[in-house]
Amino acid sequence: MKFSQKAEKILERARKISQASKDFITDTDHLLLALFDVKEDNPFRRWLSKNGVNPDAAQREIERAVSRLREQLDKLAVSYTQALEAKGEELKQTHGESLKRNIYRAFLKHMEDYFTRELKGDRERDMAQIHVRRWVPSRTRTSIFDEFFSEFFEEFAPRERTRNWVMREEVIEVPRSFVNLVREAAKESNLSPDDVNKILYELADIEDRLRTTLYDVYNNGVDPHRIIARLRYNLLGEETKTYNSHLLEEILKSASQEEEITVTDLVDALERNPKTVGGYYLSQILQSVSGTRREDMRDLRSELREEEKSDLEKFTIDLTQLAREGKLDP
Repeated sequence: MKFSQKAEKILERARKISQASKDFITDTDHLLLALFDVKEDNPFRRWLSKNGVNPDAAQREIERAVSRLREQLDKLAVSYTQALEAKGEELKQTHGESLKRNIYRAFLKHMEDYFTRELKGDRERDMAQIHVRRWVPSRTRTSIFDEFFSEFFEEFAPRERTRNWVMREEVIEVPRSFVNLVREAAKESNLSPDDVNKILYELADIEDRLRTTLYDVYNNGVDPHRIIARLRYNLLGEETKTYNSHLLEEILKSASQEEEITVTDLVDALERNPKTVGGYYLSQILQSVSGTRREDMRDLRSELREEEKSDLEKFTIDLTQLAREGKLDP
């Protein structure tokens, strides 16, 4: 993909924002933050100003919303880090440090590979059934997020309400690839079949819960690999090399309709994908500008295109128009 100089600058800022916050993976919220954070010669900020929106005030609102998002993602990562660390300490006490780290790597590799395939539409069909006893809420609403968005973004994710926990025996399904990876990791420590099955039994519960949670994260417009990368950092001290999320790559693909991707293309593609967290926040701002739904909005794209033109381009176009009208004749 080829980017204009201004678009490249915004994408580079998005990468730096994700690195600074140790999100590791550059996602659509980082792109949105960068659209506001790059202040020099930014056609998007100029367009907002001309349409009665203070870009600095809008940026502060976006930063608050993204900060709340990160807090919730951090809580999720800490929760699963603690669950895996507790299991890891048991393994370390009984079988040594090497097995603990091997199991961590197997678990994280499974999650990375599983969601890489899943996000490409390649769903794993081969599942293994495992019996577990677990605490489950007797009544809950289906979202991981509670008090997640400001009133401005309230409709984006329903709030979780949990009452009364009960112990139940359940049969859960986990991907066969997960079972195979754990068995391979355990084989290196020469564990007995009973020990391997015990590890699988306990890890399966965590795997099932985390996989469900990461689906919820994805359905709320965030790449699940961000949580996995944070788990890798927390458990193994390894930083994932920064790369674009699947969702951001989809945005860039949508933006690449012309020979060169411009800031206008980035804004337009993000706004047309409100199922991503960055696209949702952006659509709320643009709706506040127009006061209507997208189908009734003014031609954002053409207005942004005009803002993005250099002074030389505008001057050349003006001269061309004057020539057509015969106003350049002596």
